[in-house]
Amino acid sequence: MPFGHPFTVGYPAVFEEGTINYNEDGYQNAVESSFKLFMDQRVE
Repeated sequence: MPFGHPFTVGYPAVFEEGTINYNEDGYQNAVESSFKLFMDQRVE
């Protein structure tokens, strides 16, 4: 990967009542992460 491209990791977890998505981008000086819960046509 070119310099400056983040290390990216993530996973989905699927349950009977919803889904969780976790993603993380690790840059040289910062980390950006997101955690989303999808349930009953909502996103939290």
